[in-house]
Amino acid sequence: MRKETERCFATVNLDRLAHNYDAVKRRTSKEVIAVVKADAYGHGAKEVAGKLASCGCGGFAVSTSDEAEELRNAGIGGEIFVLGFVRDFGHAKDIGITPVVYDERSAFLAKKYDLPVALKLNTGMNRLGFSDYEEALKTAKLLKTVCVFTHFAAADGKSDEEKEFTRMQTEKFRRFETQFRNESNENVRFIAANSAAALAYGGIFDGTRAGIALYGINPVENTETELLPVMSLYARIIAVNRLKCGEYVGYGLQYRAARDVTSAVVSAGYADGVPRAAAEKGSVFFKGGKRRFTGRISMDCFSFDATDTNASTGDIVEIFGNRLSVIETAEASDTVPYEIFTGISKRVPRIYLGTNGSVPPQKE
Repeated sequence: MRKETERCFATVNLDRLAHNYDAVKRRTSKEVIAVVKADAYGHGAKEVAGKLASCGCGGFAVSTSDEAEELRNAGIGGEIFVLGFVRDFGHAKDIGITPVVYDERSAFLAKKYDLPVALKLNTGMNRLGFSDYEEALKTAKLLKTVCVFTHFAAADGKSDEEKEFTRMQTEKFRRFETQFRNESNENVRFIAANSAAALAYGGIFDGTRAGIALYGINPVENTETELLPVMSLYARIIAVNRLKCGEYVGYGLQYRAARDVTSAVVSAGYADGVPRAAAEKGSVFFKGGKRRFTGRISMDCFSFDATDTNASTGDIVEIFGNRLSVIETAEASDTVPYEIFTGISKRVPRIYLGTNGSVPPQKE
């Protein structure tokens, strides 16, 4: 598959992925479990996990049993943690995955099938996890517990309240760790840090579950860790329209030209993952600069102001990536990069770069 023939495509730079993995490792000096749920945040779970395994990563986290099985079928070894609901614990044992136990049901089934588990402790986020720490301690000692997890709610926060909340969660987790180690000789890892906590606080506890940082997004301001964008989204111009002052573009008559305008039509829309909400404030990158959208984003196409650019049919536009950060696209859409990445649809082909060890130049 070649980008020269695609209407819309995403490039995924696997060497930059490896760079980001190494950057998190250097920041924490601890084990890094790579979070590859939701098809590795839209980047391609098999390809991402394969690259990270070649870099020495021995642990992966997904959300569902099906995601775990996909990795096993692709030949991915090591630990695979299922962070969410496990439908069939017997099948989980057959394919060698590690469920996260967070309630009585999951604990009972893990015991029944004699599975290694990660136990989830609720320290204040109030989603999944044991809130009764005595019950959690008893359960952890009863099962084949290899890890104890928790999840920070506001490790990327800047306010005093958010920082205090993270400190409180850390202290709760620390007290549980101390009690467990005082009462058990089992070699159990305690892992709390997500990407934000790892980059903000470094190597706390025994390791990190890194997600968004691997894909080039630093959720914490003012940290020195250099992360590189892994995914770029591109699409091709399929028509160029010369508009007179007063003419409209797109549905709902939302855009009316205030002057004579060249409006380029691009072959990507919200069915491909271009956020519809970006139309009012968002831009694309084309021929050296940011260009504003003209009109609403449609299912299969959008338009932008290409005045004075000599745009022509077949030219490629960057929707986000190397020169226009996905963070800017997300902010224009009133959302977060996670949603942008995972919203890139399956009809958008992923083209993998850098597999030979060389990092392609910024201009792709």
